[in-house]
Amino acid sequence: SWADPMIPGSHHGGVTAAIAKRLYKTLSESVDTSKEVVELEGEFVQMDLKTGTWRLRTDAGDKRGKIGNGGPSLEGLIAGDRYKFICIDEIEINASGRESHALHLYYLESLSAGPDAHPNNH
Repeated sequence: SWADPMIPGSHHGGVTAAIAKRLYKTLSESVDTSKEVVELEGEFVQMDLKTGTWRLRTDAGDKRGKIGNGGPSLEGLIAGDRYKFICIDEIEINASGRESHALHLYYLESLSAGPDAHPNNH
């Protein structure tokens, strides 16, 4: 049996393609979004200047994200050097309870060569 919030009561048997689409849409919609500031420290692994994406290897595993609106440039960062990234973690929980995270970088600081090593801090 299954239920659809748009139809009263539960139903027994198969689900038509039209109902499946509606169920998928309902379960995919966001029901909660929150933001929190996170500080990451780790080894800089990779970047894509064209898309603004980056990857940092931390003690908790690899973290990936994008440059936030108005965030610093990734130019000049050196793979293998250690950095501190301050990001906004946008957390979204959809109707099915699935949680997704999007990290947006707003500030970075080199830990390998001191706080003034990266000229593009914001």
